[in-house]
Amino acid sequence: MVNKDFHKVYVLPVLMYGSKAWSVTKTLARRLDAFDSWSLRKILRIPYTRHITNALVRQTTGCCPVSHLQERRLRRITVGLLRRRSDRPVIGGDLADAHVPRG
Repeated sequence: MVNKDFHKVYVLPVLMYGSKAWSVTKTLARRLDAFDSWSLRKILRIPYTRHITNALVRQTTGCCPVSHLQERRLRRITVGLLRRRSDRPVIGGDLADAHVPRG
């Protein structure tokens, strides 16, 4: 479906840019989902006067809510950090061996 591809290629990357640094609250998740539903309705040209639920719009397009995508991304990052070997530093090097010049 062309409309789904348009949403996936143009809307989601712009919406999710920088999402790794967000602390997602319930309010932010609701706002993200609301904007995502609004954009899907605009792409599909569904007016609000037709009274179609967001669940039906998502079922028609096969797109899941943005808040679920955000949760999956954060879970993937967390699991990746937990699977990391303990002898490999996460950021930088070993701070105990770092030499800081005086001055």
